[in-house]
Amino acid sequence: MSNVLDIIGPVMIGPSSSHTAGAARLGLVSRMLLGADPKSVRVTLYGSFAKTYRGHGTDRALVAGALGLHADDVRLRDSLDLARERGVEVSFVLCDDEDEGLHPNTALIELASAEGKRVAVLGSSIGGGQVEVTRVDGMRVRITGLKRTLIVRHTDKPGLIACVTDVLAAGGANICDFALARQERGGVAVMSIEVENQLDDDIAERIERLDGVERCTVLEPVGATDATEPAKAGEVPATDGLATDFLLGTLEPAVEAAQDAGVPISHVILAQQARAMEMTPAELYALMRDRLAVMDSCVAPGSDPSLRSMSGLTGGDAARMASREAAGRPLCGGIVTGAVRRALAVSELNAAMGRVVAAPTAGSCGILPATVLSMRDERGCSEGACVMALFTAAAVGLVIEHAATLAGAEGGCQAETGAAAAMAAAAVTELASGSPRQCASAASMAIQSLLGLVCDPVAGLVEVPCVRRNATGVSVALTCAEMALAGISATIPFDEAVTAMRRVGALMPSTLRETGEGGLAATPTGRALAEKAFGGCAACGACR
Repeated sequence: MSNVLDIIGPVMIGPSSSHTAGAARLGLVSRMLLGADPKSVRVTLYGSFAKTYRGHGTDRALVAGALGLHADDVRLRDSLDLARERGVEVSFVLCDDEDEGLHPNTALIELASAEGKRVAVLGSSIGGGQVEVTRVDGMRVRITGLKRTLIVRHTDKPGLIACVTDVLAAGGANICDFALARQERGGVAVMSIEVENQLDDDIAERIERLDGVERCTVLEPVGATDATEPAKAGEVPATDGLATDFLLGTLEPAVEAAQDAGVPISHVILAQQARAMEMTPAELYALMRDRLAVMDSCVAPGSDPSLRSMSGLTGGDAARMASREAAGRPLCGGIVTGAVRRALAVSELNAAMGRVVAAPTAGSCGILPATVLSMRDERGCSEGACVMALFTAAAVGLVIEHAATLAGAEGGCQAETGAAAAMAAAAVTELASGSPRQCASAASMAIQSLLGLVCDPVAGLVEVPCVRRNATGVSVALTCAEMALAGISATIPFDEAVTAMRRVGALMPSTLRETGEGGLAATPTGRALAEKAFGGCAACGACR
């Protein structure tokens, strides 16, 4: 299961968490499995990947990962040039036919090294930068990249699984997931084993010494990071004694635990997630504080009047909003105008392939930072309170990911803008001293307000209407928080609203789920903009 840093994260280069950050992670996992520098990279793209890969930077991200770059490496933007400089042959094959057996964001990555090593990796980007590799060299596996993973290629023989797990047990490894696939009895087989702790440096060598083992590859977590500075004494709220024996499949257990303890939701989430992630609360708090710092760093460059997206379709709107705000003429006034400006700034920076925090996705990355930073800068909330509010927001996102989806390619923009607005509504409600029950009501009302919102990126870019939807998402979040704080009930509980979101998303045709084929993307102006941005008949580039 994902954790709070997967929802408030990853820190990445824009513009899309699923199509850029997730794609980079798939490429990086493939590079790790190859175990060498690739000399050739051949990628087959399926579904939404095939239809929008140029506009989302999926091609650059996949190649960046294959070259060993992480999702937040600024060189990702120029990875195709970098591959040429290194003499790496790169090719793409598009397969945009609907395949019911594949996630819509799927790629087959085939790498070869100069030494003759080869690997073929089939994987999907499942939303918010999270990935799932399902096949390696045709063999079924299960790799998420969230945990340290061992891939053991071996001959199928009795007792070998026990021998491998004995080696891991002797090294103190705690296995949290195991999968086995084989071609036939006595034939080639592959184990994929996820563990929750550090491994001895020679663990792969010891496993490879076992009779029947051909190769053991250890994959480090693709999103692993350390805090820039530890939390100071007294900075982290006390969480001792809080209930942590619940899972975030639904929000209600966390709400009840917080209500019973008389603390905000964020406190029980910090305690529960620190335990689940095998960290101290102070260590986890410091990592989340770093996320807030990156969010804060996005506003100034995103407000630059000269900023333009890669296509030129967006940029400069945050500066325009700032000018109106400075002139003292805002229609909304107060916190709303400032939050809209910040949302535009962060989202425009993302569209320009800047460094942002997916929250929970890159396409919706402006909503949560804008609301939380506006509460800090315009309502005087402390940095510590803002960091803790991100834990409450993350809890909302974790439930949506578990019970529905955070991927626009699966559930439409309700899964991105809708999820982000719900997260922001809960965070703002907590910052305004709302109760845990009011936080849940605010989140539910935000989902209800954006239920059925389609994902229809013009020219397949995370620009139009995405940037302005971030601004309207902020407005929804603040309005729903205001209603909840006034004691207005959501009527439909949050967990039921999330179930409805999942069902509505399943009813959406693929043309309205991040393919750039329906909605605003299919208007005459939308098609003309696609022609202007890329040439040809559509954004996918299949004609060229």
